[in-house]
Amino acid sequence: GVLFVAAAGNSATDLDQTPYYPAAYASPYIVTVAASDVYDQLAGFSNFGAASADLAAPGDDILSARLGGGYVHYSGTSMAAPAVAGSIALMLQQYYSTYVTTSNFWPSTARAILMQTAKDLGNPGPDYQWGYGRVDIKAAVDQIIRRGFDKSAVETDVPQGADQRVLAIIEHHVQCHRNSLIFASFTHYRPP
Repeated sequence: GVLFVAAAGNSATDLDQTPYYPAAYASPYIVTVAASDVYDQLAGFSNFGAASADLAAPGDDILSARLGGGYVHYSGTSMAAPAVAGSIALMLQQYYSTYVTTSNFWPSTARAILMQTAKDLGNPGPDYQWGYGRVDIKAAVDQIIRRGFDKSAVETDVPQGADQRVLAIIEHHVQCHRNSLIFASFTHYRPP
């Protein structure tokens, strides 16, 4: 199984009304990420949607490497999506440290933990702007450390021993000429 982390888009649009793909696909294998600002508000440019936006992550005025060298501040859901993909990588490392295996760390496990531990913002519970809330990696890792979820209750969506991957798709911006792709094999992962 593959878990895609998709940037929601930057046109302040309801994805349920005006779909933007891959963010608007209804799939348990896609985590769509909206952008928040430093005040834990939905960034004014971020797309959203009750059925489409799963989580938010910091995406406004983010320091990033610039093509050709140096650093620059960028804003966009393409700055927020890597925070979620990186969170999944940290969760995977902690899962391995806690359980000494990654064979039960399915995409649905990562998704469930992220959504269970997100900081609820906006209306209580999942809502049309924030989805489940802003990603909270400390809470997600702590939940793994505490063994705070029932592994058997998480959907077993990949056969035992099958290759499992996390893939982050980050939208392409013509003005900065960059595409990012993050890939990690769960089955063959061993911490450094």
